[in-house]
Amino acid sequence: MKKGISPLIAEVLLIGFTVTVASIVILWATSFTRTSTSTIGNQANVQTICMSAGIDFYGTITYNSTSRTLSGYVRNTGNVPLGNISFQVIYPTTTTNFPNQISELLPQNVASFSLPNVDQGFNSLIVYTNCSSVQGTTKIDSSQISFVS
Repeated sequence: MKKGISPLIAEVLLIGFTVTVASIVILWATSFTRTSTSTIGNQANVQTICMSAGIDFYGTITYNSTSRTLSGYVRNTGNVPLGNISFQVIYPTTTTNFPNQISELLPQNVASFSLPNVDQGFNSLIVYTNCSSVQGTTKIDSSQISFVS
């Protein structure tokens, strides 16, 4: 006669293993749900706030070909503070980024910018902010920029 574990002990071990696995799955699912809900909630808050955001070029934008500097003003046209204001100069075959030129711009305020080492022959200038909903909408073509020597 072969010896093995009794059916009662096998059943207790099987139930214990099942409860342990179920507990691990429940803990993981709870943690995953909380993290996902928090992340989605934060993204929704940012998008809601950014619906009231706006930025535009203000006044004359000037390119000085001697100093190779592109300068001018931007204005926060929205109702929320904007941050991480960056610029991108678009050339026919490449782009040049100028990140975080203005750290914060309060609603209805104006701030100056000066971008060094800009080569002639650019097509346009774009301003970006921490609100992605206004990115790409604020663009000025080189034909609208005043060129001086």
